[in-house]
Amino acid sequence: MAAIARPYVAAASAAGYHVLAADVFGDEDTRAASAALLVLPYRDGGFTEDAIRHTLIPALSLHQVPYLLYGSGFETNPSLLDLLTPHTAILGNTSSTISRCKSPRDFYASCLALDIPVPDTRFALQSLIDEPLDAWLCKRAGHAGGMHVTPVAAGMPEPEVDVYFQRKIAGQPVSLLFLAHDDQVHIVGFQRQLVCPHGSLPYRYAGLVGPLTLAPGVQDALVQAASRLTSHYGLRGLNSLDAIMVEDAIFVLEINPRLSASLALYEHQAQWLRAHVATCLGEPQVNIPAAAPSGVGQVRANLVCYSPIDVEVPAGFAWPSWVVDRPPAGTRIQQHMPLCTIVATARNDREAEHLARQRAQVLSEALNNIEPSGESHESSSFGCQSLA
Repeated sequence: MAAIARPYVAAASAAGYHVLAADVFGDEDTRAASAALLVLPYRDGGFTEDAIRHTLIPALSLHQVPYLLYGSGFETNPSLLDLLTPHTAILGNTSSTISRCKSPRDFYASCLALDIPVPDTRFALQSLIDEPLDAWLCKRAGHAGGMHVTPVAAGMPEPEVDVYFQRKIAGQPVSLLFLAHDDQVHIVGFQRQLVCPHGSLPYRYAGLVGPLTLAPGVQDALVQAASRLTSHYGLRGLNSLDAIMVEDAIFVLEINPRLSASLALYEHQAQWLRAHVATCLGEPQVNIPAAAPSGVGQVRANLVCYSPIDVEVPAGFAWPSWVVDRPPAGTRIQQHMPLCTIVATARNDREAEHLARQRAQVLSEALNNIEPSGESHESSSFGCQSLA
């Protein structure tokens, strides 16, 4: 279960599990890999209590689901997981662990105490009164996808309680996917993140490229940070750590105490998902796969594409084989909203990203030939980019 469940459903299906999937988009790939699919509403960065109570819980009973695995969608309200515990075993971190990890005050204080480099963070707009505002970002706690990150602007009103401010760091966004087991961190791999700026949203998420080889000092710093946070928060199973890389240094941005979309980059994703299940069940023997060989051989780019126009997906539209998260025919998608994901593999990360962007242009041209849904728009193309 996740906002976009397809990576985990594919891994679980490949691992031999019988899957009931739940997500927001109901794409064709998730539908094909699952025995049944629930499409749930998503509001203000997360699943709704009404959908949990009246759609998901009855489905868990109907399908006699023994375990629930989750990705994004609970960070803004982790207590929703507690509604599910009487009905199935939750495999992942507890709701209290998520609450602590996603509390900006708790996370910032913890990083300082653990000697983990982290950007300067403030919790009131008034605290920036003597600061150059263009050096700060405004973020919402628990939100994902980059659309909650905006530059601080003059005249901005004092924001809501879930907002915090973080000093802007110019560098390359990177992440570490890892398995926490018995207070130890096992590396799955390192990735870099892509963004797709749009209007007032300069950090809109656009995907991942990996596995990578980063500078040895950077890799060591990421693993050390993950190890300290794992011990501090009692993390278990698959998690990811986001950071900004500046030359040979890192600044940790957040921990994601849940399944991560970066799992889809890895050849042995099914084995890692089995290890996640075994770890969360507390099994005495957990088969830990070998870490992915980084930066050599097959590197994968997963590029999120935002629709260039308002469109209703026509029946029989010929999606290329390198597209996943394909919306069903008849789906209406507004301009600049997520449409699908483009996949490309190559010898290294730059070639993989370049190929993905070429494919994005091909798809954009095909979509611009579809009659727009609603008001007409000028033809456009995907404007996603790397922060490298």
